[in-house]
Amino acid sequence: MAGDLVRLVEASTSWRCGFASDLAPAAERTPPSPEGESLPIRTLDAFDLTADHVRDCHAIITNPPWTRDRRTGLPLHGLIEHLSDLRPTYLLFDLDWLASTYFRDFASRLRAVLPVGGVR
Repeated sequence: MAGDLVRLVEASTSWRCGFASDLAPAAERTPPSPEGESLPIRTLDAFDLTADHVRDCHAIITNPPWTRDRRTGLPLHGLIEHLSDLRPTYLLFDLDWLASTYFRDFASRLRAVLPVGGVR
């Protein structure tokens, strides 16, 4: 959920959320930042995100839905292209994807891999 991810990032970095969206927001606003600021969480498909939405953002951070099923997993690839065309993008998903045959098509967009433990 957008609010959970905002809370996690803001608690562990100096970054602050500039825009929040989700397909089905579980809350109306982000949790307050350490400075007490809160933003609305907009209902928005990530494919509809535009440069105007993220004009005040330095990066996009998301935990995109994806699957290993070739028939239904390919939207992730379009999302990688779309989001990384807008801003530097951090995607939280299975590290095994790097060993998949799909990876080679996106290797030029990758700048770093940061393995993290399970995120709850």
